[in-house]
Amino acid sequence: MERSGDDAMARYRTIAEPLILEFLMAQGWRQECIRGEFAESRQSAAAALDALVAAGLPFRDVGDGERLFDPVEVYTFTRQAGLNGANDFWATRCVPTGRAMVWDGRIGGGDFSLPPSPIDLGPRRYQVKLSRTYNTRALPSSGRARLRLPLPIEDAALTDLSVVIEPSIGVTASVHQAVGYLDARLDLPAPDEVTVSADLRFTARGVGPTEGTARQLNEADAALYLRSAEGLIHVSPRISALARTIADGETRPSRLALLFWRYVQDGFVVSGKHYDSVDPHKPLDDVLDQRIYNCQFGSALMVSLCRAVGIPARLVTGYLLYAGPGGFHTWLEVWLEETGWTPFDLASWDLSLGGTDPLWRDCFAGQVDHRMVVERPPRLFSGPGSIRLPKAWHLLVAIEGGGTRYAFHDLATGDLVYSEYVEVIRLD
Repeated sequence: MERSGDDAMARYRTIAEPLILEFLMAQGWRQECIRGEFAESRQSAAAALDALVAAGLPFRDVGDGERLFDPVEVYTFTRQAGLNGANDFWATRCVPTGRAMVWDGRIGGGDFSLPPSPIDLGPRRYQVKLSRTYNTRALPSSGRARLRLPLPIEDAALTDLSVVIEPSIGVTASVHQAVGYLDARLDLPAPDEVTVSADLRFTARGVGPTEGTARQLNEADAALYLRSAEGLIHVSPRISALARTIADGETRPSRLALLFWRYVQDGFVVSGKHYDSVDPHKPLDDVLDQRIYNCQFGSALMVSLCRAVGIPARLVTGYLLYAGPGGFHTWLEVWLEETGWTPFDLASWDLSLGGTDPLWRDCFAGQVDHRMVVERPPRLFSGPGSIRLPKAWHLLVAIEGGGTRYAFHDLATGDLVYSEYVEVIRLD
């Protein structure tokens, strides 16, 4: 029997069950898949999906027992059902898997009840295999195209970078490398799919609070990171009024940052997001109305709250450096005179069971573990190049070999737009 749920959401239910099983395996059985236990993990994921459906997860029945799902809805439902006690997949599989990843992928016999201290982990040497496969069918039949691959940004937290570009078979392209990305420029027409790959090696360090002498941003940087509108960041009258309410007379930037952090951590549910449903003129209203956000929207909300009270803040995009299945992710940095650019990552919400575990709740407040940063907009921004995401799309995630495949598909046609493969290897 079909469970249609909200009719407005029914049009997103287009993904076949086998791909949803891979999506669940990536959330709850990452380490097992990396060890090669795909058959056992798929069987467990199938049982978990049936339990989620029994708990009320909507789907579309297209006959002969075939069920179609919306990955965003599946992701959101698992967390909401976990919070209200309707299903335990999130609590028993997703959260422990996430904690094991933070503990560098170790699973079995480890005590993950306490989070590691990122700044105590020390420098580590990494190899990252990163590639993007682009569907070039929608490009013009003549001219030139740019296919972009993000690259690490070197700073105090990432040094000794080496980039080895791997040639695409059957494609002649010139390569231009810049800070945060490389462009493969090729003549059209091109093969239906073109892959841009690089082998990256570097040393990374965790970032934590480092007390020092008081410092200030220069005037240009302060103005840049206080702008009222920048992508998802939007200091609207509603956001400004909310920031004043949360502050309740507090004026110290470090205290305000923690107040905003706690506000964004409390009373919201981490979810997936349909970007085409968001009003671009009021991108954060949906977050405040629905009380849900993903990493980009939640981080943009906290940045907007900081800017509303005169605290420079910015979004950061990059990759989590967990052994095996590295992950694309967004967090934020807040400028505090005591510590400079100070990171906050709302991934703590999932790791702390929705903020209910105080030991994990603030594990990424003011500090983060090893990361590979590729974007600090608006100055450092990569994007996909000549390929553009359609208005409505699905993101599918699957474990592939020793890494993770992230694939963007056009909602209307089901066609691949581009996919990204990332694998993280510890070299030390």
